[in-house]
Amino acid sequence: MMLHTVQRALASLCFVVCLVSSADVSCTSPHTVVKGQPVSLTCLYNANLETESQDLYIYRHSEDTDSVIVAICSWKDSSLTCDFQPGYKAMVKGHNVTLDILCAQPEHAGNYTCTTLPHGDDLHIEDCSLSVEGEMKDTDAKITCFAPVQLSREQTAPVTCIFPDSLNAASVMLERYDNPYNSHQEELIRCNTEAEPCFEHSDGLEIRSEHSSRDGHRVLTGNVAKSGQYVCKADLGSGRSKTCTMNVDDRPEKPDTWDSSLHTLTMLMYAILICFILAVLIFGTILLIKRSKKHKNRHRIILHSGAKLLEEKQVNQIYIAKQSYKQTRANK
Repeated sequence: MMLHTVQRALASLCFVVCLVSSADVSCTSPHTVVKGQPVSLTCLYNANLETESQDLYIYRHSEDTDSVIVAICSWKDSSLTCDFQPGYKAMVKGHNVTLDILCAQPEHAGNYTCTTLPHGDDLHIEDCSLSVEGEMKDTDAKITCFAPVQLSREQTAPVTCIFPDSLNAASVMLERYDNPYNSHQEELIRCNTEAEPCFEHSDGLEIRSEHSSRDGHRVLTGNVAKSGQYVCKADLGSGRSKTCTMNVDDRPEKPDTWDSSLHTLTMLMYAILICFILAVLIFGTILLIKRSKKHKNRHRIILHSGAKLLEEKQVNQIYIAKQSYKQTRANK
């Protein structure tokens, strides 16, 4: 419903293309793909999409059809979430948005345009074209798979496997290994391609496989709760098989913001306290040295004054003695 509403609002923008050498928004694609093959288109934005909080739109248009919104990536709960039409998959990473066409069909052909709305009149946009040709041979058919690169603790991660009908697989399955070097195999689900639908439960989570006759492929989807290497596998018979591998790692835990702030504040208070103690010690030492010098100076002054008085007293006594001696001789 959301895609349909925005599609009408943006119908008038279907031919907004500025032929400039340095576009604000551009698009890259292989231009030509064989019917039945998976293909990826990349939208390139100057701004970092994971921090700029801009809504993104990708739409397809051709001379024969009206503009069709195939993917919308919008901000929800402080994260960028992509909604897309069946047969497509959109993912955001940094400055790029990758649009995966799981199994190319003639209706996927046309010009693809990436844009942000609302935008100014000076925003330069370049589109990219895609044509779908011929039929894919069985030997050229490829399995498409995708999953989050990292798995948050106590959360689940969605995994998806796309098996084209041209594989003519007898059965499809999803396997898990603890790591790429581990030979221990855990088969999460195995589905006969004639069974519809097919589902299993692993760690309390459902994994199911369903066929889409409209898109010409079988989709295996589910959520996983463990990290490791996941392998989408198609049994082609006679010991032959094709696989697609995904690696899901544990996301490193981020430290609690409050604990980190409290720790930083505590360390800062300790540093201030240490600086205060050092300042008191230094000031006290300087004051003690000054007082000691003043005391020594006073002691020197007292000693000097005492010596001078003693010297004057001795001089007076000598003078008195001399006068007394003279008086005595005069009386005789």
